[in-house]
Amino acid sequence: MNPRNKKLLGAMLSAALLECAACGPNSPGSMSGSGSGSGSGSGSETQSGTETAADAIFECPDARWHEGDLVVDESVDIDSLRDIGGVTGHLSIRNTTSLTDLEFLSCLQEIGEHATVANNAALRNLHGLERLSVLGSAFDDQVGGLNFMQNDSLEHIHELQALEQIGSLGFSENPNLSSIDLVRVRDIDILALGYCDNSGANSASNDSLQEFGAFPQLEHVRWLYVGSQQGLTSLGSLVQLAERGVAFEYANFERNGSLPIAEVEMFGAVAGIDPVACENADDEEICGSCLSD
Repeated sequence: MNPRNKKLLGAMLSAALLECAACGPNSPGSMSGSGSGSGSGSGSETQSGTETAADAIFECPDARWHEGDLVVDESVDIDSLRDIGGVTGHLSIRNTTSLTDLEFLSCLQEIGEHATVANNAALRNLHGLERLSVLGSAFDDQVGGLNFMQNDSLEHIHELQALEQIGSLGFSENPNLSSIDLVRVRDIDILALGYCDNSGANSASNDSLQEFGAFPQLEHVRWLYVGSQQGLTSLGSLVQLAERGVAFEYANFERNGSLPIAEVEMFGAVAGIDPVACENADDEEICGSCLSD
């Protein structure tokens, strides 16, 4: 990949992760025409009792829309959120110490923009998001993203079983995350593990993640970024995805201290791409600066 493309991809990753990780209030916009249609459809479908596996568990006849951004932190009465079926803006779940799951969001089907789950010390799983099926309905030309960062107890995200498309999907500083399996997702624009860390501290690492999980329905990843993941030792499941025909357009691997360069080369050969790689295990090529600068 030429330097111009690397710089462009780095800028796109930085923009995606910054947008996805923004925890402050955004200016809540109205839903687009297509978004409003989707939201209204979700509401009527819920009220009519359309049968799905999730509906059999969670019935939400009075589900409502939350207008604008929704911030869930220690100050929020979570019982007041149990009937929310959609959020028109950004969903931020942050800075909690007692939440172990998200059961209080069991009616949530649609998020108009992005979702951030950050700095939740006790959160172990995403139980409660089984019905979430639409991200980014407020956008005209993009799918919303999900960003998980600094969740000390988070082990997996298996509960996201209704999503088929994700814009940017990012993970950093989740020390107990051991799996990122997603059973229905077909398309991911940007899949990012970690971020650029020029300090050398590797603070972006998801230390327990030694291998990628299973994505049985995945068809396409435009850009894969893996940076500062100190527990990652193998790309075997990525190779299996490429062998199955999943299309990867670009891939960057940098500063993964336990990932042999031979793994990167094998993945690139099977995927038919030329990954940008530097400062991985057994790799003599040194990054002058992180590729996402």
